[in-house]
Amino acid sequence: MTIIHLPGGLYTAPIAGEIKGTFTRVKITATDPISKYSSSSLVTIVVRDITVNPVIESCNSSAASSKSERKFSANTLGTGTLEWKVSRGSGSIPLRGTDGKNTYTAALKDDNVNGAFEVDEIEVKNLATGKIQTSYVVVNHFPSELTVTLDMSQSSLPEGKAKFKAERRNTEVKDAIWEVAEGSGHIDANGFYTADPAGQHRFALITARTEIDGVIDRNGWCIAPLPLIELPDKPPDDFMVD
Repeated sequence: MTIIHLPGGLYTAPIAGEIKGTFTRVKITATDPISKYSSSSLVTIVVRDITVNPVIESCNSSAASSKSERKFSANTLGTGTLEWKVSRGSGSIPLRGTDGKNTYTAALKDDNVNGAFEVDEIEVKNLATGKIQTSYVVVNHFPSELTVTLDMSQSSLPEGKAKFKAERRNTEVKDAIWEVAEGSGHIDANGFYTADPAGQHRFALITARTEIDGVIDRNGWCIAPLPLIELPDKPPDDFMVD
């Protein structure tokens, strides 16, 4: 959506709800009505004024003898000061970074964690605008007993869809409970995932678990980058390359 107010040529950006995804680009052209000479400029409009990288990470929990750390960076439009914090989870990060960079430290191994892992949320806030951007860290406290992967036998689904499967010791777990723990899109009870083209995140953290009396028995996870990459059909079992 492009709005030009003449004669000053004042451009008004669209509101966030009119932008699909995280940004949009607009070409603005000014033309002299007499000479017909024109000049153009490309304007990028972003939904947020903060960028944080990476948007999702993973690590093991810290040990008493060694810390488990991950590096992050953040930038903002203008000159606002960025404030960091772990808004959910047991890890830690300094309140202020250095030159846009900061270091997250995972918490010590928790023998009472619900499942094999937990997800920490890192929040970065621009104090000048109040805008916030988040990133996530999957912290493994124990080895996951479920392996979550794309189901290659279902690789020819329509664009934006994928089938995931959970396995334990190379045997598929049919009664897994599926969830998009963080990110965009949704997944049904059978592991069929549907991406959200207008979602604010460019990833999906897919988790699977089994429960006994409402308590996690086994679980696992995988990160799906978005957009989903179209995969070729699975080759037949007798396929050979000369």
